[in-house]
Amino acid sequence: MNSFFNNGLLPIVTNILSDFRKQGKDEFLTAELIRAHINHYVVDEGCNPNISINANYGKFIKENEKILGVKEVQKDVPIRDDFGRESSCSQWEFIEIDDNSLMKRIEAKSKPIFTINPEFPTKNMLIELTNMCNHQCLFCANSKMTRKKGSIDESFLKRILKEAYHEGVEEVGYYTTGEPFMAKKLDQYVKWAKEIGYKYVYLTTNGALATPERVKSVLDAGLDSIKFSINAGSRETYKMIHGRDDFEQVIKNLKFISEYRSKNELNFKIFASFIVTRFTEKEKIELKLLINGLVDEIIYIDVANQGGMMYEINELLTLENSDTQIRNLPCSLLFNAINITYEGYLTACCVDFQNYLVVADLNKVSLKEAWYCDLFKNLREMHLTGAVEKTLCFNCVYNMNESVEPLNKNYSKKLSVKEFDKSDEIRQSVANYFSELQE
Repeated sequence: MNSFFNNGLLPIVTNILSDFRKQGKDEFLTAELIRAHINHYVVDEGCNPNISINANYGKFIKENEKILGVKEVQKDVPIRDDFGRESSCSQWEFIEIDDNSLMKRIEAKSKPIFTINPEFPTKNMLIELTNMCNHQCLFCANSKMTRKKGSIDESFLKRILKEAYHEGVEEVGYYTTGEPFMAKKLDQYVKWAKEIGYKYVYLTTNGALATPERVKSVLDAGLDSIKFSINAGSRETYKMIHGRDDFEQVIKNLKFISEYRSKNELNFKIFASFIVTRFTEKEKIELKLLINGLVDEIIYIDVANQGGMMYEINELLTLENSDTQIRNLPCSLLFNAINITYEGYLTACCVDFQNYLVVADLNKVSLKEAWYCDLFKNLREMHLTGAVEKTLCFNCVYNMNESVEPLNKNYSKKLSVKEFDKSDEIRQSVANYFSELQE
């Protein structure tokens, strides 16, 4: 299947199917989905299956039936294309999707009401327990971050959890720029959230530190879902991408979690994500076959300029003809997401490695005051009008590498586009990978 049909397409297809459901559709044809996405449906019979849009769409839906909440009910339904020519495609019907499926949760968070004064979020709060990480993923800005490394103050964490819950927040995720299992008291932090009353507590991890000894207490504390970020399908490629030879340990840890859930009849979700690069595109199926029985869901996302801070991936890691490099304005995070740094700042972005989008210090003001502060409202207005130049958002949305300014210099760490670059690190890792393959 060509790069146009990798699972980076899932959010688009999910939104189209969501619209179908709202229209009252119980079923649909592949041709209808194609028309909704690319505005036409044309017979391409005789075309190589690898480049056939129609064939690949059907294959794409089939491979993601569970995630999309559909099932095939009839093949080769006769239809006509936009020029009246005879064709055929599959018919699908909707089935119920678990409200806590990964794609369902992503979909629910992707369509906020865009206004300068949005409602206070209740479903989307991420807290950075630490900005430290045990891996050095090639596509991630963590390894070149110059912001001071540290961990969250426990008294602040307990206070902000109570404050957010009092304001109506029901869910909390313990991750942003760092690895949550670097926090030694992760199990305690999960327990605090559940004791306060949070309905859904979750985290994303590279999984290397989620050993049976560490993860058991975290799960027992009441964790509702755990997502492993596994960005390759083989040990060799994983070592290149993650910068650590932890592939086998990660799979071992994942197996333990899956078995622990079954053995103890627990109800938490297990997810996996895969950031796809030009070096790993062909390993998606390898990983899927390896962990398919261990996770509830796996999603694939094309590598992109992470938070406007990884421009170098365009030359070195992105897929050919990738369609994920330009994002839409306004960004939903400003309107429905609470992102809190380990220092206790409210930032507009979950991958604000240098604190360039900090809008308030929660050590000095309340969370609700910060959500409606002038600096945050000004940034929202910039997004609504498309005037995001000179902010980090500009580099993220338009996939650029321009000099930008922080919203508040008192909380940020200076970012130099010339110095803030890991091209050499990426090239060296790739060179080492191919050198080891030849040995």
